[in-house]
Amino acid sequence: MRLLLLSFLPLALQAQESAVQFDNRLSLYSGMSDGSLYESRLQWDGKAVISLDDSLDLRFSGYLWSDSQANLSGEHQAAYLREAFVSFTWQGLDWQLGKQVHSWSKLDNLVNFEQVTARDFSRFILSNFDDSARGQWMLSATRATEQGQWQWLVAPTTQVHKLPHQGDRYEFKAPRLRFGFPYVANASTAKVANSAGSPLVAMRYEGYSQEWQWSVQARYGDDFEPLARWQQNPDAQPQLNTFYKKRGTVGASASRQLGEAVLRAELLLSPSRYFNTHEQGQLSITRHHQFAAGLGIDVNGPWDTFVNLQLVWDQVLSPAETLVRPATDRIWSLTLRRDFAAQRWLSEMRWYGSNAGDGLIRLALTYIASDNLELKAGVDWFYGANNGYFGQYSELDQLNVQAHWYF
Repeated sequence: MRLLLLSFLPLALQAQESAVQFDNRLSLYSGMSDGSLYESRLQWDGKAVISLDDSLDLRFSGYLWSDSQANLSGEHQAAYLREAFVSFTWQGLDWQLGKQVHSWSKLDNLVNFEQVTARDFSRFILSNFDDSARGQWMLSATRATEQGQWQWLVAPTTQVHKLPHQGDRYEFKAPRLRFGFPYVANASTAKVANSAGSPLVAMRYEGYSQEWQWSVQARYGDDFEPLARWQQNPDAQPQLNTFYKKRGTVGASASRQLGEAVLRAELLLSPSRYFNTHEQGQLSITRHHQFAAGLGIDVNGPWDTFVNLQLVWDQVLSPAETLVRPATDRIWSLTLRRDFAAQRWLSEMRWYGSNAGDGLIRLALTYIASDNLELKAGVDWFYGANNGYFGQYSELDQLNVQAHWYF
């Protein structure tokens, strides 16, 4: 990625200096669990925006990281290009061509209302929500009107969630995420692909009405999540393979300022979505309607404390009894954040929970040493039974320390 950015520098230098913007972050992250260091990670996040004229921009973002431990995902280093696109205006439309990230959801939670941006779950949800977004090669067009804004997206293939693999620190252990099979350490399991083969098309309209900001959207392409089936081999044991099926969705969102609070809501319907069923070691495919609704509120609470509360209900309608996942998911999250000492210190608590009785509590304290340097320490505590999103990691409680330098 660094070579890609450098290749555009001669072109950028021909423009005025004010038209070139670079944002960089160098981070050192160390994670400890059970008294031992499991990760020591150095990461560079970079972003470049180059304005060639009033209607033509180039944008790049991505990261490089190196980990001396190589215990988290079996890799010592990696590079990822998140965005690389050109934006221009033509025929009354604002166009973007290349690798892009578009966020349509107003809630950040495990039940993902985002219809066009896949996420990286190789660190579960411990990465910042924005940092976990995966770029998608696509063409997008936006048209603004007096009443609102239209947006259309077309991609040649569907980018899907990046999921942890066998042996990763955050490999899935809950049967609901393993196609109904129990977790067995060091057992051979399917390796899930990170891309699908079908095109993605999506459209969205965002408008304003009586102090409400609202949107409606629709999307059709491969599902973000894989299915599995057995492949019978004449001369060997059956093999578990993963694959992707089409998924269409329609959704709506709304938000409004209510005094000191902001209210946000999401609805998502997936007609005839494909699901796995599992009975006595046999995998089958079934189709059911799925409905999800979410509500979030942000408010400045007592003692200048920022409070965020989110509630999500995810329901498979008329489910089969052998459905791999539960018919109903109820997930909630509570965030409390407060700064003090002239905004030099920032304390934060996040609490995630589900109807399975499991959860995650995250505590963090950040010291802002200067405009360019932040120091942070945090604790992550998982609890509950191993059949839930959070309880599956109940043995992975951890302490982490971080340093971020912005330049």
